[in-house]
This record gives sequence, C-alpha cells and structure tokens, in this order.
Amino acid sequence: MNNKQIMYPVDVARALKMSSAGGPAFSLSDFYKTHGIKGFVSQGVVPELVKSSSMRVSKFFFFPQFCNLFWGRAPSKCSPLEKGLAGAVATVPEILMISPMVRVIFSSLIKS
Repeated sequence: MNNKQIMYPVDVARALKMSSAGGPAFSLSDFYKTHGIKGFVSQGVVPELVKSSSMRVSKFFFFPQFCNLFWGRAPSKCSPLEKGLAGAVATVPEILMISPMVRVIFSSLIKS
C-alpha cells in the first residue's frame, strides 16, 4: 500500500468539505450517520482505490514487458523516445483492464 492509497480517503473528505462551502458543514461522522459503512463503498471511495491500484500495477507490469518486446532491452537501457512509445502502448492493456471497473463505479454512483 502506498501513500496515495492511504491518503485518498482523506483527499475525498477534503474535497467533500470544500464542496459544501456555504452550505451545511461536511464531516465524516455525518457522512457515516447518513450513509453508514456501506456508503464508503457505494459512494466511490473503495472502488476508486481498487481502480487506482489496478492501474498502477498494470502500468508497472506492462511497461518493461513492452520495452523488452519492442527493443529487446530493459527500460533502463532504452532511449526516452523508446520509453515513451512503450509507455503509450502499455496504456492499452491498462485501459482494457480498468474499463469494466469504471463502468461499475459509475453505475453504482448513478444508482445511489
């Protein structure tokens, strides 16, 4: 688990607090009272963490694979242009992997 995953719920709380400026104040306890523990999942916090983690894992898995496939070298031995091209191609499986997750996230947010 990295720092971004740990701090993401805090960032969501900060964004919710900022969006309620001028209206009733936002607090996690009020959110919990309103939505319960299920609200943290149905309102997008846990699914977003799963999606972000999957994106990061796929990016770091596929990038070296494509460097080796295209140029037969490790990323540390590739030029910046070669790294850029391998990184661009590595986003294709990443997108294919997270697209179903994004659909689930959006459909769960629309239903609630």
